[in-house]
Amino acid sequence: VTYSNADPFRAEWDTQFKGLYMSPPRLGYSSDGRYLLLPSLCGSRNVLYVYDFVEQNIIPLDSPLGVNTSMIDLGVFGHYVAVNVVDYGTPYRLYVFDLKSLSKKVKDPNDWYLITEHEFKTEEKNRIEWNVDRFFPDNELIPVESVYVHVRDTQAKRPLMVLVHGGPNSNVPMNYYIGVIAYVALGFDMLIVNYRGSIGFGQASVDKLLGNVSKTDVQDCHEAIHRCLQHTEPSRSVILIGGSHAGVIIGRLIGEYPTEYAASVLRNPVMDLLHTYITSDIPDWALAQSANVPFDFETGRNRFSDTSLITYLIERSSIRLMDQIKTPVLLQLGKKDKRVPFSVGLRYYECLKANKIPTKLYVYDSNHALSETSCASDCFVNTILFIHEHLNLSS
Repeated sequence: VTYSNADPFRAEWDTQFKGLYMSPPRLGYSSDGRYLLLPSLCGSRNVLYVYDFVEQNIIPLDSPLGVNTSMIDLGVFGHYVAVNVVDYGTPYRLYVFDLKSLSKKVKDPNDWYLITEHEFKTEEKNRIEWNVDRFFPDNELIPVESVYVHVRDTQAKRPLMVLVHGGPNSNVPMNYYIGVIAYVALGFDMLIVNYRGSIGFGQASVDKLLGNVSKTDVQDCHEAIHRCLQHTEPSRSVILIGGSHAGVIIGRLIGEYPTEYAASVLRNPVMDLLHTYITSDIPDWALAQSANVPFDFETGRNRFSDTSLITYLIERSSIRLMDQIKTPVLLQLGKKDKRVPFSVGLRYYECLKANKIPTKLYVYDSNHALSETSCASDCFVNTILFIHEHLNLSS
C-alpha cells in the first residue's frame, strides 16, 4: 500500500486486514467445530473472515464478486456459510460457500453457489455508481475514506448530500441503504465520509480522536467534501446530514464555514459537550473524546472544580460558534433520548431562533436512534421538504 494522496476517487478498495470489530454470529461455528465465522470491517466494506482452530489462523473469505461488494453474514449451517453479497445498488445476492473447500491449496471462485439474487428492471440495472476516495491528512498513515454514490452519465448539476456518521467510533460501510437510494432517486448525489476515528481502519484510527473531537474529524470531513467537489461540480449546493456525534462535526462545519453549506439536518445531535457531560447516560464518552481524560465512576460527574476542563468542553462545542452560523438547520429530536438528551438539541434550537437562523424542530416520542418506522419515515419526508424549501429545488 502506498501512503500518499492520489487524485480524488482514484483509490481501489483496500484488502489488508484491519482488525475485528464485530461479534461472531449466533450461528457461527461449523458442525465439526473446526471453523468460526468472523464478520468485520475493512475500511468502508463489510468483510468476512474464518478462524481455523486446527491450523490456528484467520482466513479471509473473499467475495465471489470482488472487492467492489460487501459481505453480510447470515450464519453457518453444517459446513456451509450463507452470505448476502451487497453493494450500494443491490439489496441481496444470496450465496453459499462450502467451508470444506478452505483446505484446498488453490482458491476456486466456483466454490461459491448462487442461490438467488435481486432482479432489476432493465432501466434500473447499473444506473447507480460508486467510487471510493482515500487520502492521508497531516502526513500520517491513518486514512480517511469517502464514497461517492451517484447516477451514471447524468448531465444535471445535482446537489451533493454529505452523510456524516455518529459514534464517532462507527462506520458507514458499503451496503444497500434504502435512504441513500431514495435520496439519489430524488435528485441528490451522496458522499459518505468515514473520517479518522471510524472503525475498520485499525486501532490507530480509533485512538486518533481521543481528545481531538471537533478538530480532526471536522478537518477530515471538510477535506473529503472539497475533494469531491473538485472532482465533480465545484459550484453545486452541499447539504450536511447526520446524527449524534455528527452534530459535533456538522455544527463546527456550518460555524467555521458559514457560506459553504446550503442546509443541514441534525438528528439528536451533540452540540454542547458540557451539557452532554452533565446529562448523558455516557458522561465518560464526553470526557474521553473531547479531552482524553478518565471519568471517575466513584465521584460521578463531579469535575466542576476543574475550570480548565469545563472551559475546554465549551471551547470544543459546536454551539460556541452560534453567532457565525448562516446555514438553515433542521433538528429532529427524540423525547426519550438518554444518550443525547433532547434538551441539548432544544437549547441549540432556541439559540438558532434567537439569531434568526432559518430553522425547524421536530420532536418525536422516541429514543436516540429515531428508528421506528413512523419516526424514520417522518424524518425522511421532512428532510426532503426542508431541503426543497431552502434550495428552491424544482419538484
